[in-house]
Amino acid sequence: MTGGRKIWHFYALLTIFLWASAYVYTKVALAAFSPGPLGFLRCAAALAALVVICFVKKAAPPPLSLKTTGLFILSGAAGFSVYLYLFNNGAGLLTASASCLIISTAPVITALGGFIIYREKFPPLAWAAMAVEFGGIMVMTMKGGPLTLNSGLAWMLGAALAISAYNLIQRAASRSHSALMATTAAFLTGTAMLSFYSRQAVRELAQASAGQIAVVIFLGLGPSAAAYLAWTKALALSDKPGAVANYMFLTPFVATVLGYLIINEKPDTATLTGGAIILSGLGLFNFAARQK
Repeated sequence: MTGGRKIWHFYALLTIFLWASAYVYTKVALAAFSPGPLGFLRCAAALAALVVICFVKKAAPPPLSLKTTGLFILSGAAGFSVYLYLFNNGAGLLTASASCLIISTAPVITALGGFIIYREKFPPLAWAAMAVEFGGIMVMTMKGGPLTLNSGLAWMLGAALAISAYNLIQRAASRSHSALMATTAAFLTGTAMLSFYSRQAVRELAQASAGQIAVVIFLGLGPSAAAYLAWTKALALSDKPGAVANYMFLTPFVATVLGYLIINEKPDTATLTGGAIILSGLGLFNFAARQK
């Protein structure tokens, strides 16, 4: 039983690897696909996988109401259509490690949103953690001189805000529906919104190589669908969800290593210094969360 329980480490590490790979392979895919069409194709691939999973698990579709429909539309927009569009635009202008470090601020932004919307506790140390992370982002902006907010950082900060909004909306949606169904419904609405790019996506698919198409399919099946299932499994098998969440600290490191190995990408000094500050802020935030 103990050995079976410990397998959650494998699922957590698998999730981190898949999430980290998205920062690298998005840059690879952007060589053949525009940000909008890439978002549509990634959403569509993930949706297809999740629909199959729902069918295998015999998951009942959620009863639709005005509130439920509204939540699914909002979550699909924030977490997939808007997020992926912003993320893809930013990823093409930043290193994989820089993109990952900016997105890693999302848990703190989500907690701040929970404080504002749901009146959840946000202890003083958490405010300090947010200030530290903001300082780390400021250091990263100094790559091109004092306080130079390049467009890549702006796109990625927008993506961090979008995925934080998704987390908050999904919290409400998951209260009355399973996490699997809520996520699948969000992917459905996200794919529908991004279908505006479907024609362009088809044209770009026709011109892409088999390898580039395989990368897009991987982005949908791996970092989206498979990572969701692995993370859910890790949380279910572990007695301490906080221990599972701590693995998220590895994501920037893994993204940096993969960026170097796959696309020969080397982070600059500003990224390394700012990243270390951001990670220390995340550590302080996690410590504050455990003290509540």
